[in-house]
Amino acid sequence: TQAASLALLGAIAGRLAASRVAAFTAQLLWLVNCGLAPALGWSSIYNQILSAFFLLLAFYLLLLYAETGRRAFWIGQWVAFALGLGALETNVVYPALAAVYALLFARKLLKKVLPMFLLSALAMWAHYRFAPPPPGGAYAPHVDARVFDTAWTYWTWALGPVRFGSFGWAPSGLSVALTALITVGAAALIVWSLRRREYAGLFGLAWFAIVVAPYLALPDHKMDYYLAVPSIGLAIAGAWAVECARLYGAAWKIAAALPLVAYLGTSLP
Repeated sequence: TQAASLALLGAIAGRLAASRVAAFTAQLLWLVNCGLAPALGWSSIYNQILSAFFLLLAFYLLLLYAETGRRAFWIGQWVAFALGLGALETNVVYPALAAVYALLFARKLLKKVLPMFLLSALAMWAHYRFAPPPPGGAYAPHVDARVFDTAWTYWTWALGPVRFGSFGWAPSGLSVALTALITVGAAALIVWSLRRREYAGLFGLAWFAIVVAPYLALPDHKMDYYLAVPSIGLAIAGAWAVECARLYGAAWKIAAALPLVAYLGTSLP
């Protein structure tokens, strides 16, 4: 399943950045993320791997539909989306991913994407009706000020250095500095995307934010494997940054290389 997901990610990133280098880079950056390792090594959370597959499959079919207009791809996207809801309930976020893509790349598709939110709403109603969350304990949802702390925790975990330092492999000050370096790089990526109207990197960061959002309501159950699917977005954003470094001047090469080295150097171990 993961091999199929990597193939889909390569096809998606290659299309968004119009580059085979970006396709391979996205696969590499996702594969080394610290959130993916536990999901691949723990059979009881295989649903994370299956969730990623169906999200990627649905989105890939959306890209094919945007390119060709063939109805079969649109129907296939709906099927993959519906099946993904059976893999993991957090796949209700797929319409938001599709809507962001439509806003950034294909405005004419936005109206066609909106009905998907109805299926997500129906799935959420059914979930809360027949499998309501517990009133207490680690899995009890809390939507309060703690969502910001939880969001920051997942962001820093996903980047690698903080988790690297938590195992005693690097001084805490260095871990924080490397995290800050990658975060500044991501912020610069957003500014660059908006100024040049090149949105592949921005879409990648949006993917991370959208897919991690359901887990922010569980401040008492922070788990690194919850990053298995959101980290796809970081991989897309990083791949686009690498492609820009290939195309533009020395400043871009340095700006892209430093965060990339920090991410790989701390995520690989």
